[in-house]
Amino acid sequence: MVWLLSPQSLETLVRLPGSIGHISHGTGGANAGIWIAKQLYDGVNPQTKGEVPEFWKWNEMEKRLIKGP
Repeated sequence: MVWLLSPQSLETLVRLPGSIGHISHGTGGANAGIWIAKQLYDGVNPQTKGEVPEFWKWNEMEKRLIKGP
Protein backbone atom coordinates (compact mmCIF):
# COMPACT_ATOMS: atom_id res chain seq x y z
CA MET A 1 0.00 0.00 0.00
CA VAL A 2 1.00 3.59 -0.58
CA TRP A 3 -0.46 6.25 1.71
CA LEU A 4 -0.76 10.01 1.61
CA LEU A 5 0.03 11.37 5.05
CA SER A 6 -1.22 14.81 6.02
CA PRO A 7 -1.89 16.53 9.34
CA GLN A 8 -5.63 16.03 8.78
CA SER A 9 -5.84 12.46 7.50
CA LEU A 10 -4.30 9.23 6.29
CA GLU A 11 -5.42 8.26 2.78
CA THR A 12 -4.65 5.09 0.82
CA LEU A 13 -3.41 6.01 -2.67
CA VAL A 14 -2.56 2.57 -4.07
CA ARG A 15 -3.46 -0.88 -2.76
CA LEU A 16 -2.09 -3.82 -4.72
CA PRO A 17 0.26 -6.76 -4.17
CA GLY A 18 3.84 -5.75 -4.84
CA SER A 19 6.71 -3.65 -3.64
CA ILE A 20 7.90 -0.11 -4.19
CA GLY A 21 10.61 -0.04 -6.81
CA HIS A 22 11.47 3.64 -7.21
CA ILE A 23 9.98 7.05 -6.43
CA SER A 24 10.28 9.66 -9.19
CA HIS A 25 10.39 13.27 -8.00
CA GLY A 26 9.46 14.63 -11.42
CA THR A 27 12.73 16.36 -12.27
CA GLY A 28 14.23 16.73 -15.72
CA GLY A 29 10.90 16.48 -17.54
CA ALA A 30 9.90 13.16 -15.94
CA ASN A 31 6.52 12.68 -14.27
CA ALA A 32 6.41 12.59 -10.50
CA GLY A 33 5.17 9.24 -9.27
CA ILE A 34 6.09 5.79 -8.08
CA TRP A 35 7.25 2.58 -9.74
CA ILE A 36 5.70 -0.54 -8.24
CA ALA A 37 6.81 -4.11 -8.90
CA LYS A 38 3.31 -5.63 -9.02
CA GLN A 39 3.24 -9.29 -8.01
CA LEU A 40 1.30 -11.72 -10.18
CA TYR A 41 -0.07 -15.06 -9.00
CA ASP A 42 -3.43 -16.73 -9.60
CA GLY A 43 -3.14 -18.68 -6.34
CA VAL A 44 -2.92 -22.07 -8.08
CA ASN A 45 -0.40 -22.31 -10.92
CA PRO A 46 3.28 -21.66 -10.12
CA GLN A 47 3.79 -20.54 -13.74
CA THR A 48 1.75 -17.40 -13.02
CA LYS A 49 4.17 -16.14 -10.34
CA GLY A 50 6.16 -13.11 -11.32
CA GLU A 51 6.36 -9.32 -11.24
CA VAL A 52 5.34 -6.58 -13.65
CA PRO A 53 6.60 -3.00 -13.32
CA GLU A 54 3.84 -0.39 -13.16
CA PHE A 55 4.22 3.38 -13.00
CA TRP A 56 1.66 5.36 -11.03
CA LYS A 57 2.00 9.09 -11.68
CA TRP A 58 1.02 11.84 -9.31
CA ASN A 59 -1.94 13.99 -10.36
CA GLU A 60 -1.35 17.27 -8.57
CA MET A 61 -4.84 18.68 -9.22
CA GLU A 62 -6.65 15.62 -7.84
CA LYS A 63 -3.99 14.83 -5.19
CA ARG A 64 -3.91 11.15 -6.13
CA LEU A 65 -1.87 8.57 -8.01
CA ILE A 66 -3.15 7.33 -11.36
CA LYS A 67 -1.83 4.39 -13.37
CA GLY A 68 -0.07 5.78 -16.36
CA PRO A 69 2.75 5.59 -18.83
